[in-house]
Amino acid sequence: MRVALYDPTLSGHHPEYAANIVRYLSNIGDDVLYITPDQSNRATIVKNAGAKILFVGRPSVGNAIQSFHRTVSNVRSGLEIAREWNADIFHHLFVDTREPAITTALSTTSTPILFTLFNPHYHREGAIRQRVYGNFCFKFIDIFSLKSSFMGMFVHTPQIKERIHQRSQFLEEKDLHVVPDPVALPDHRLSKEEARRNLNIKGEDPIYLFFGGLRAEKGAKLLMEVIGNLDRDATFVIAGSEGVIGQTEIEVANNQSRAVIDARLDFIPDSKVYTYFFACDAVVLPYLSEYSGTSGVLQRSAAAGRPVIATNVGEVGPLVKEYDLGYVVQSDVQSITRKLKTFDPQTALKKFESALLTYAEKHSVDRFSREIRSVYSDVTHE
Repeated sequence: MRVALYDPTLSGHHPEYAANIVRYLSNIGDDVLYITPDQSNRATIVKNAGAKILFVGRPSVGNAIQSFHRTVSNVRSGLEIAREWNADIFHHLFVDTREPAITTALSTTSTPILFTLFNPHYHREGAIRQRVYGNFCFKFIDIFSLKSSFMGMFVHTPQIKERIHQRSQFLEEKDLHVVPDPVALPDHRLSKEEARRNLNIKGEDPIYLFFGGLRAEKGAKLLMEVIGNLDRDATFVIAGSEGVIGQTEIEVANNQSRAVIDARLDFIPDSKVYTYFFACDAVVLPYLSEYSGTSGVLQRSAAAGRPVIATNVGEVGPLVKEYDLGYVVQSDVQSITRKLKTFDPQTALKKFESALLTYAEKHSVDRFSREIRSVYSDVTHE
């Protein structure tokens, strides 16, 4: 089988996600072409997994509306390359928020098309503008599902599938393929002490981790308020690129609180990611209602055996509750502060560790990749 994967960006966990698919397909003898407009050196992750890499167009700049024409152009160029390569499938990864442009670009093709939806923003709470735009995007997907080339869309939980199907006019249940949100288990495990020495973390216990880009919907500002109001000794390791907050906001919170912030405001290399999780006692997910998808940080927390303190939003809160992965609180300063103030590392590890590791095994890369390949076989009648 010849599979063309199109990925709009190499940011975040995009390359790891694609590499999981590529590695499995390559190992069973399939050919994989990875097409992206993002000429980042992180494409090496996908190349090393066994894909041929082709860059097309230029990365889209601005929000989905501002970059509409650029997205259409990039996807059309990527599709043309896939057709010339005689691809059996064109699988567009991470269609989130750019559905109008993507479906426009693919509207006339006969090549079998599959999508992956990571962030089900059609159900997003928050500002009216966001909800209206989410409905707008959903209509494009719903109508596109009528085309003979549409072979379905991958989603990561049965709940996402159910909600999409309930509100759709044309999408059928068989069009929505549930696969695990994959997590690669660490190659080796470190004790907390080893990980802290490795990263030179010397703060007071408990040590909490906030990992990833400091984006608004991930509750970066909310976390600063929480830290400023926390009346206990603790250390917050913040590891990720600057966003809606930076060093100035962190210094203000540091001056207001008994807790200490150890800020590592930079891109964290893949080789160091799990070390941060092993070094902490718990991972804080103070996400806002605008955050509607699953979470790569949650997946890594489970694989590292570290409980989370998560807000009850999107898919994250229900997942933590269902699989017993940590504590779930409301998305406000008081609720998060109250849980952080009473958190006990030993009690939490004893309560959640087994469930965390079981969850990680159920969401393994191997299971994810096999289920993706099974759908490929079904839609191409291989």
